[in-house]
Amino acid sequence: MFCHFEPNDKQNNIERAIRKIKRKTEKIIILVPFAHLHEKIAAIGQAEHLFNLLSEICIKDAKLETIKVPFGIDKDYLYTKATSKDIKFMRF
Repeated sequence: MFCHFEPNDKQNNIERAIRKIKRKTEKIIILVPFAHLHEKIAAIGQAEHLFNLLSEICIKDAKLETIKVPFGIDKDYLYTKATSKDIKFMRF
């Protein structure tokens, strides 16, 4: 799951995201911090805080095997085969 944060995002957005993740995810989730080219991008400190909060909650949940891509990592090396039907966008 690519995680993009905007300036108005708060902890309640994370709580909504967790509820939706639990409904949509069976066993494994991969969390990837991501900022797409958009005018509404959270400050790096805020985005890192929210990503870490989301990650910690998923990791503590015994039902979800969570893989966390570190914040700030070079994404050039992330690759997976996927079709357009495999990619879904959700707002929280």
